[in-house]
Amino acid sequence: MSDRSVSGAGRGVGLAIAAVAALLFLVLARHFAGLQNVWIDESTQLSGSALPFARMFAWLAGHYEPLGVPGDRMPPVSYALDALCGRTVCGGVIAYRWLHMIVTAAGIAGLVLLVARRYGWAGAVVSGAFLALTPQMLATGIEIRAYPIFFAVTVLQLWLLFGLIEAEALSWRRLLPFALAGVLALYTHFFGIVSSSALFTGLIAARARSWETLIRIGIAWALVLASAAGIAPFVMGASAISQGVENAGPPGLHDLLLFAARVVGHSSMMLHPLLMVGFALALAALLLIALIRLAPPVLRALRAVADPAVAVFVALAAGLTVTVLAAFVIHGFNPLKTSYSIWMLPLIALLIGAACAGRWRVPAMAAGALLIAALVPMTAQFEAHGDWFVHGPERAIGEQIDAPGRTAIVYIDDNWPYGFFPLVYRYHGQLAQYSLWPDGKLRRIGMGGDPHTPPLSPAELRRYDRLLLVGIELTTYHELRAVDEGAVDSTPPPSGDLLGPAAGGWNSLNTVIRSGVYWLRMTRLQRTDAP
Repeated sequence: MSDRSVSGAGRGVGLAIAAVAALLFLVLARHFAGLQNVWIDESTQLSGSALPFARMFAWLAGHYEPLGVPGDRMPPVSYALDALCGRTVCGGVIAYRWLHMIVTAAGIAGLVLLVARRYGWAGAVVSGAFLALTPQMLATGIEIRAYPIFFAVTVLQLWLLFGLIEAEALSWRRLLPFALAGVLALYTHFFGIVSSSALFTGLIAARARSWETLIRIGIAWALVLASAAGIAPFVMGASAISQGVENAGPPGLHDLLLFAARVVGHSSMMLHPLLMVGFALALAALLLIALIRLAPPVLRALRAVADPAVAVFVALAAGLTVTVLAAFVIHGFNPLKTSYSIWMLPLIALLIGAACAGRWRVPAMAAGALLIAALVPMTAQFEAHGDWFVHGPERAIGEQIDAPGRTAIVYIDDNWPYGFFPLVYRYHGQLAQYSLWPDGKLRRIGMGGDPHTPPLSPAELRRYDRLLLVGIELTTYHELRAVDEGAVDSTPPPSGDLLGPAAGGWNSLNTVIRSGVYWLRMTRLQRTDAP
């Protein structure tokens, strides 16, 4: 049953706010999409989704394909969507980004409309601004990966969850679509089992007031869990990729705090710490107000919970708990990887929208205003320096290659994968790429990114007219903040002297230094006797 003491906005108002939020996201995300590079995981998804459907599903299940990029541990929904797009309207990388941006924008609009319907226009504005402006959403929403779809599916689950809680009777007609949405989440990302189970936990907390209702919810939940048998081949394929991969160990307090910050935050937000503090305080205040406002229905456990946001709070708490505990016991991958928990963002957005209704409306709206006031300049900074936060140097390197068959790349450090795999995708494996080891030995990086090939004489490089010496340094917001404050990079780009006399004579044509999270230092050389 639903208590309508909290009134929502009119349909027209809700639609208008949802449309503005979605369009704002699309405008801001499109700018960053034009800057973003194809990165390692995207090179995998783009290569895999181009396979014929049967081979694509077999490859995801662990069957070898000579793609030259890393394998993937992902269920098939996002690959199937990208494969369909690639066979119809997606003629290039930016088209795929548009597909994922539109899916994300639809999710944002759906969440804002849900908040407007249940909690009013003020909550819808705060929720919409949070999702449309936060750099974390702008960066993730354009990725050619499963995460934008996972986000949108979670919003669909929230709509169905609210319908279940607000209904007079918990019928199978409403439960089955909720269960099917859980299956869709699971087949989109393996963490769908975490998100769907968390939402079922919230549903139990909100509606299980009798054994009959509890059993009915339990059966629907069991159907979702049973559906996991269908992705067993993909789980086996993911397990094969995870073999030999270990976490650094159980997470410490710093790791847990960093995870919580990265779920809602982004490294670009740390360029101005005071704004980040204001954002964090406003978000914490909104969540605290939501908790205070929702606590009485939780304590009155014998009556029907009036506010569906109670279920969302329970789901968020359950999901966080399971994710953190998993980090202590799972060793094949890192459960605290922020993108796996993208499903939490719509829950958080809904809760801060719910805080803006009821008796705490005024302080919540003040906190919401502070949240937006802090987000606007941080988002502007992200947009202005978006090239600092792209996922690798693929585009900057590619701009220096005019003849792939006569050009080779020599990486001078261990961060070569960030350039190697995206360039394998870009040039279909036709670009020669080498690694110069600290001991001075030159090795050609083998198929699939194997650096342990036999050492070669630097004279091998004389086969090419041009060389790119590439260094990639992974940095943090500390270095970028220094650049923002006027610091100059004092590290010189790599020199041709690194190759030694056996490589022959080379003239330096130009150097490229691109600051960012993947700091690129590159020198382009031309053989002295090249035509």
